[in-house]
Amino acid sequence: MLAITCDGADVRTDIPRECTPRSAVIETTYEGNRLTIGFGKWEQLSVSPTSSSYIDWYGQLIPDPFHSLVRYCLAVTDGRPVHPQAPVRSAVIRDAALDRLHEFVWDAVFAYLSDPAQRATIRPSWVNAAYAYDMPRACRLFPFYVGSPCEARASVSTIEDLHWSSKYRLYDYTEPVTLVEGSSLKVWRDSATEPDEYDYGLTSLLPLLDRPVAVVRGDLHRLQSAVVWWRPGVALASPCTAHEFREAGEWGLGTVTQPPAEWHAVTCPVFAFDSGAEWDVEYVDFVIGGAAPSTFYGGLAWAGFTPDEDESYDAQYESYRASCDALIRQIIGDCVPAQFTLAQIQAWMRDGQAPIMNVTYCYRDGASTPWAIDVVNGTGESKRLSLYR
Repeated sequence: MLAITCDGADVRTDIPRECTPRSAVIETTYEGNRLTIGFGKWEQLSVSPTSSSYIDWYGQLIPDPFHSLVRYCLAVTDGRPVHPQAPVRSAVIRDAALDRLHEFVWDAVFAYLSDPAQRATIRPSWVNAAYAYDMPRACRLFPFYVGSPCEARASVSTIEDLHWSSKYRLYDYTEPVTLVEGSSLKVWRDSATEPDEYDYGLTSLLPLLDRPVAVVRGDLHRLQSAVVWWRPGVALASPCTAHEFREAGEWGLGTVTQPPAEWHAVTCPVFAFDSGAEWDVEYVDFVIGGAAPSTFYGGLAWAGFTPDEDESYDAQYESYRASCDALIRQIIGDCVPAQFTLAQIQAWMRDGQAPIMNVTYCYRDGASTPWAIDVVNGTGESKRLSLYR
């Protein structure tokens, strides 16, 4: 073998680690030359090309902008399987020879991904790349598709919490799941001939669905997705004219144009709205079902909080919170949150600057949690404040 030195020091001629696939899963030969195929370190479902593959042309590395996720390294030691550009070989001529190499790489990738013995090692991003490259072939060969589990968060603090996680996984076509189409919610009121469509609120119904999944890529002819519909119950009194409180009602799975053939009782609080607000909850066009107004404004109403990045987050947060608190006070009178601060108590006293000297919790008979507090400040003023959660 040829040994190369520079000023008496050995020069490494092996392929740098960063020029080889991080996850090298396929070792084969192409026209008598060693070919390593694998996948890059990026896990996003990107299909944009980048200089991520290399051809080792008799010791000279030549980049090939092949694919951002599927990567290969061809070590040429025999013949001319591709044609480097003369005179410095800084790139490869994009001709039929390079096309044949690329197609060989993809053939090897499809064979690997469709091999049942490799199922445990396959990642969703790899399968997504294959679907994006050749959808008909992937639909013909793969027994699985790429989906995203629709998981609602346990609590919400801003509108961002209404987006389900971007985790992806592989699902067999025969796997029993509920395929959800889109992210909007159809709301069909009892007096309307057509449903209204709301951009936000679907996540509030997800706990009622059996393993809801959104299709990322797959054979849509083998998958039947459904649109979630909500038929709220009768209208209830509302402390805010901008918000529509109703009984919980029913939900079902239909299509974009056809209502569900079967309806089910809603057993959890549900809401829907089209646009959020930065400063005041009354600017959110909420439709609420199955939740008491005071409970809603103390929790789920934060789903409509849409802070503006160009404004102070703290100022927007305090303003939005104050608007929720004002509606709660309108409902239940003098009150503070169950997790109150001294400043919130002082706001109810005539002398808002006087220190709070004593707080006594009030319990109803047999209750384990307090319903109110009795407060005394430094001037001797006393006041009873209800607690809300």
